[in-house]
Amino acid sequence: MNQTDWIKNLIEGGFNEKITNVPLDERTMFIGADLSNMDLSNLHFHGCDLTGADLSNSRFDGYHLSGCRLELARMDRIELVDDYWKPTIEAIQNLWLDANKWNDFRSVNKIALLDGVNFKNASFAGKDLTDLFFGAAILNNAVFEKATLTRTSFRNAQLNGASFLNCTLSSTNFETAHLKNCDFSHTIQDHVFFQWATLTDANFENSRLEKVDLSDTISNKVNFSSCNMQFVLFYNSKLNDANFEKTTLNNCKFLNADITGTRF
Repeated sequence: MNQTDWIKNLIEGGFNEKITNVPLDERTMFIGADLSNMDLSNLHFHGCDLTGADLSNSRFDGYHLSGCRLELARMDRIELVDDYWKPTIEAIQNLWLDANKWNDFRSVNKIALLDGVNFKNASFAGKDLTDLFFGAAILNNAVFEKATLTRTSFRNAQLNGASFLNCTLSSTNFETAHLKNCDFSHTIQDHVFFQWATLTDANFENSRLEKVDLSDTISNKVNFSSCNMQFVLFYNSKLNDANFEKTTLNNCKFLNADITGTRF
């Protein structure tokens, strides 16, 4: 269906049934759409890409809207069914702005929960993400270069292809996250948790890891070359064909890890 057909479904009914059959990555039917002056409060928009859409003067369920991609969306005078979601929606809007504007907003707004948000391909470069919870968020190919990631949680988030180049990560949580092809090179990591995450083909080259837990991870073909590691755990992890060449390993544990083809 084209955009006109989807908007017709919004007006005449049937949208909720049809959208359940559309995978999250394919919910792009409303990019740039005019959805202004409509009551959309009973519709399940969760995961839709609303980039550049006009949502002005429309009414939404805040839960579903908070899970949408809202880059450059016009949201003047929108109405939410439940005011509980207002701080979350405001935070999502501001996260799409540049680092200075976000950091100014963040200094006076302590919103923490951004569960299930859609920031695919977004840039968080230089942004303060301290104490934010991006649980089950869609962050594939996002850029976090030089972002502040202290006590930030990405538990169960999709971060395939994301870049954390030159970041300092402290008490950061990636448990059960999807991290294929992620770039963690030139990072400093202290008390970072990766348990049960998928890290296939990720790159940690030239990083310093201290008290990092990589237990039970799928870390096949991960590049850990030229790293400095202290008190890093790899219990039960799959490290097939991983690369640890020129890496310093002090008090690191590999109990029950699969290191078939791994280079040290």
